[in-house]
Amino acid sequence: MNVIPLLKKWTSSPMVTTKKICTLASIVVLLASFSLSTEAAPTPAKTTGPAKRQVVFLPFTVEIPGSYAYLRQGLASMLASRLASRADIAAIPQGTATEQMAKALKSGEYASVSQQLRQTGADYLVIGSLTPKGQQFELTSYVFSNSAEQTPKKFQRDVVVIDRAMTAVDELAWDLSS
Repeated sequence: MNVIPLLKKWTSSPMVTTKKICTLASIVVLLASFSLSTEAAPTPAKTTGPAKRQVVFLPFTVEIPGSYAYLRQGLASMLASRLASRADIAAIPQGTATEQMAKALKSGEYASVSQQLRQTGADYLVIGSLTPKGQQFELTSYVFSNSAEQTPKKFQRDVVVIDRAMTAVDELAWDLSS
């Protein structure tokens, strides 16, 4: 915006003082600096770190008496969120491919699971269970790799009372992330 014609017209008025000119000059400088600061600044180049490992989490098998069906998804979700923050992974949403992987696991077709993991772009599959163990419970998790040559890794935690299952999942997440 060209302010010179406005300034000439304004300064020819008998009511113009030095103070008004300084105020106008300050406003023009302020507006000019504001317009420069709001222009699109170049975005800095993103530093690309290592890609997050993609992990499929299947619902836990809960084999304890009582109304604990909510733990199937709850334990898996909590483990996924803990690992996402501690091990820099990304959980892959469940879908028909994960159902097929679950069926393959139940039938012992581990090579098929590895192949399906590769097809979905996942690096790992995590399954788990909460089962009775004497007067206590046992929280177990297996991690399957998309490499057919790697055997699944097993992680376990004892749960003294069912109310401590979430704490055991938190501890299990530390084990898996190390």
